[in-house]
Amino acid sequence: MNAKKPPKKVSYIMTQMNYMLYTVFGFQFALICTYASISLVWNSKYKTITPYLNLSGGIGGNNQGLSWLISLLTF
Repeated sequence: MNAKKPPKKVSYIMTQMNYMLYTVFGFQFALICTYASISLVWNSKYKTITPYLNLSGGIGGNNQGLSWLISLLTF
């Protein structure tokens, strides 16, 4: 009778807190993706107007995907 594992005893509050935590992480990831995309659009639009920011060179260079990933990790 004791061969199977007992069920995990997790309180209702702990379950709710885990749900809230996953929701916050999902919302933050959505915001980060949005801001990285907006940053990519802004950089391509104002590249010529703001030469002092050196938006054309750098780590990402002309590769849009790499620039987006770097912006994602920066945010």
